[in-house]
Amino acid sequence: MHKNRRRERLLTWMLVFLLCVSMAGTALAAEAEEGISSETLEPVAIAETQGEGEAPVQRGEFLLMLYRMSGSPSVETAAPFLDLADQSQEVRAAVDWAYASGLVNGRSETSFDPAGSITRQEAAKILFYHSGGISGMEALFTAIYDNVFLDSAEIAEWARAPMYWAYFNLLISDEGTCQLEPRSVLAVAEAETMLSQYQSYPD
Repeated sequence: MHKNRRRERLLTWMLVFLLCVSMAGTALAAEAEEGISSETLEPVAIAETQGEGEAPVQRGEFLLMLYRMSGSPSVETAAPFLDLADQSQEVRAAVDWAYASGLVNGRSETSFDPAGSITRQEAAKILFYHSGGISGMEALFTAIYDNVFLDSAEIAEWARAPMYWAYFNLLISDEGTCQLEPRSVLAVAEAETMLSQYQSYPD
């Protein structure tokens, strides 16, 4: 069964890749011419039912969902961030856990910005390191991805491996545009899809 899923994932990637190559050629020609469980995903699910699927996901909220997916482990050492006081106890626990696990660094040594919106590349980086932080077959296509995705230059260097890993494993999509939009804010609907896909990784 796992082999079938891996085969389906590879076939899906190949189809998307071929589509991207085709669309990238069209776009470049134009430029030349014109100069998870309901409890785990509760924050997301609530927004979804309220018609807010495009609403941005907060940094603390994303960690909370992943924290729940991981079984809400206890952590003895608190993160050094001073801007968590107005967050719920569970969000603070999620940030403490993520920091202790090496998943996040914060905006600075003392600031995490839990209410700030999380970007696609930040979310990809968190899940990548949560999975072990080791690239797989997608590493073979790094040079290809760099050329195919029209906004590859916008990907931060610390996020390049995580973004390509997330794309290869179907956690994120370019929606046929050949753009990964690494610095775009992660929307509620995208977060739900991303975490739901991650629940089955690497099956």
